[in-house]
Amino acid sequence: MALRDIPASPRRWAVGVLLAGLIALLAAYWMGGDRGVAQAMGLPSPGLVTTWGLPVVRLLHDMCAIGTTGTLLAGLLLDRPVGRAAQRWALGWAATAAVTVLLTLSDFLGEPVPDALRSGALPTFLLHIPQGQAFLAVYGLALAIVLGTFIPAVAVRQGLLLALAIAATLPPAYAGHSASAADHQLAIASLMVHVAGVTLWVGGVFGLLVFVRAAGEPERAVRRFSTLALCCYAAVGLSGALNAWIRLGAPDQLWRSTYGLLVLAKVAALVALAWFGNRHRRSTIAALGRTRAPFLRLAAAELAVMAAALGLAVALSRTPPPSGAHAAGQVCAPVFSCTKWRAEPAAETI
Repeated sequence: MALRDIPASPRRWAVGVLLAGLIALLAAYWMGGDRGVAQAMGLPSPGLVTTWGLPVVRLLHDMCAIGTTGTLLAGLLLDRPVGRAAQRWALGWAATAAVTVLLTLSDFLGEPVPDALRSGALPTFLLHIPQGQAFLAVYGLALAIVLGTFIPAVAVRQGLLLALAIAATLPPAYAGHSASAADHQLAIASLMVHVAGVTLWVGGVFGLLVFVRAAGEPERAVRRFSTLALCCYAAVGLSGALNAWIRLGAPDQLWRSTYGLLVLAKVAALVALAWFGNRHRRSTIAALGRTRAPFLRLAAAELAVMAAALGLAVALSRTPPPSGAHAAGQVCAPVFSCTKWRAEPAAETI
């Protein structure tokens, strides 16, 4: 197959991947979401910018986290320097973490962002509220990754920065859980396994899609990642099922509640991703020695499904679980997300 048949630039598929995530997010948020919760509970509304902007920025935040992690993982797998690309993604990660803080404060107070800033509550939110502390930690760790890309020893640097990137995804997941939640410790442990699994798995697909075209002998690296991806898939599936069970409370809530229907949509995405993984193992990886076009095309489609699943996860984090299925006022999603209405804003959503 001619080289021109291979996607020459990430731009061609990046737009499709981003659109897949945004469309899934907006559709699921319209179907579920917490848009009318404040009004129904007699609470002040933060306004349309925060109501719709917060989930969109959270999706972009998660994508930047995955982009950073995936870039560093691809650098290790393919044994090539990726410092400049990792810098850009980490800067985007830090920027979206900062915007998330502002929008979460607005959501927390039930006021538009300018009024929330004028209230003088930002220092207290950052230093004393778990969600503020969590995103402040993410902001600092993302900037540390940017600085770490200047370390001379490339292999050591990328390994350390990859570990730091994975660690940076965890604080919001921990902060999103209320100590009063049922099965609190089990929920936290399973959510953190879920976070790490999703980050490595989706990030790895992204990193290979970006960098494998220029690699000299990519087959070995892709096979190594395939093994890691299988382990991540199992971890994500099991931890997601456990978190969904904790939040739904009963099997019939899967089809009797909006929250459960969104969970089923994520299950469908997980099944589709199993097909992609099987197709890679059966055909595209073996063909890498001759042509990379089949792998790149399938990986691009796979990444679009992953982006849609991320969008569903963010919407799920803003959707109330079935009544009585969880501690009063608590909302948690089985993928990276947790929020406690008005008293505990949304946390990690990947």
